[in-house]
Amino acid sequence: MIMPSSTFLYMPSSLRYRRSLIHYWNIEKIYDFTPLMDRLWGSINIATIAVKVSNKCFVRNSVIEHIIIRNSSANEKGAIRFQIDQYDRYRIPIDVAFSKDYTWKTNLLGGGYLKQLMEKYEIQYPKIAQIFKGNGNGGGYQRDRSTIDDIKLREEGKRVVDLNGRRVMDSKLFNCDIYTDGMTKIILKKDWVRIPEYISTPPNVLLRLNLNLNLPIIYNEQDILFPKGILGLKDESEELMKKFVSVFKENRWLYAFLIKVMSAKAFVQQSDAYTVDAQDILRLPINTDEKGYPVSFGQMDRLDCMIIEDTMLLANNLNNSDPVIFKGIDAGLLDKYCDVFCDILNRTYGKEGYGFKSVRQIITDDYVWVTFEHTNQPAGTVENDITGRNESILSEILYDNISNNALTINRIITCYKIDNQINFIKPNKLKYWMRTIAYRDAENVKSDMFKNGY
Repeated sequence: MIMPSSTFLYMPSSLRYRRSLIHYWNIEKIYDFTPLMDRLWGSINIATIAVKVSNKCFVRNSVIEHIIIRNSSANEKGAIRFQIDQYDRYRIPIDVAFSKDYTWKTNLLGGGYLKQLMEKYEIQYPKIAQIFKGNGNGGGYQRDRSTIDDIKLREEGKRVVDLNGRRVMDSKLFNCDIYTDGMTKIILKKDWVRIPEYISTPPNVLLRLNLNLNLPIIYNEQDILFPKGILGLKDESEELMKKFVSVFKENRWLYAFLIKVMSAKAFVQQSDAYTVDAQDILRLPINTDEKGYPVSFGQMDRLDCMIIEDTMLLANNLNNSDPVIFKGIDAGLLDKYCDVFCDILNRTYGKEGYGFKSVRQIITDDYVWVTFEHTNQPAGTVENDITGRNESILSEILYDNISNNALTINRIITCYKIDNQINFIKPNKLKYWMRTIAYRDAENVKSDMFKNGY
């Protein structure tokens, strides 16, 4: 089956759709072409997937393979070929596939530790919707004819009002965190609308649903109405609302990141991630004190910051015809990869003065070769020359039958042949040497070592 990826994977309603399929078919593989949406169908931008299903009986402990297609090439005859490697493949247990909506989006944005980061914010903290409950949250006024044409409601003047002579917020001019009269306008004609009565009464919190404008937010005390595209929040406690605005500003960069990971609009329905839905805001996590008032999350872990930075780099290269992740790296970027790889492994294997250290970092135009050694010796000079002994070692790795097969098919070599050393040989492209990949490589190495009794 070929269909829009948002329908099957990324929308809030996608879970129900996938559940309906398992009564008839077994979902085996999902080829996700979302990163190619700007060039897969010519001038039409549609994020697309291809789903492989079978008519076998549903197996409860089965897995679905989610394969992200990030790159393509054309041969001399014009045929399109898609390039896939091990970092593009994710095996999703069937229970996860039908319980955690963000799983697919985290795969699209790199996977690995990103899933654990999302689970931390989902499990440990309440949602913004739990702070502003019931009628305490909602969008702005609307023009639904069935309601605004009701004479009785017009006469009551509560749920349905005439904007004539009223001051309203102009959502296009609401682009910063400081209220000015210049953001508003006075309507000079009859214009009946339906309003969310409670949250429209000041004081309230107003938030512009636009990521590119950095989600402007204000604590509002003016008698103004606001349209769709602005989220209104209200609580009986003015102190709670003021603290929420302050904490939201402090956490805004984190919130922008979480929205981009969770929202179907960001990078899937809208390739440049402009607008978001009210639900994208309301399901964000919020830290609270013993009184239930919003407080800061505090200083973020170094690994969390690294994951966020690399995830956003990958996200900003989706739907890009010349992505930076397919360009070469320099020694500085490789150092960062090596630091993270050693940090992750040494949390388990760094004992009694022993630990993993980078001993070889060789960068060529085509490939990068790094070697890590488990040793108690102090860090020495890192080898970066391919001549002499290193040339012989490289030849031995490349001509090993198993390694040669890996190089031909997967373009990635992981070699444990030399005692106490781990060698990686991968293409000289940033995609293979990001810090998020270092985390995944380290976890794969730990898995291999556990299987062999280490």
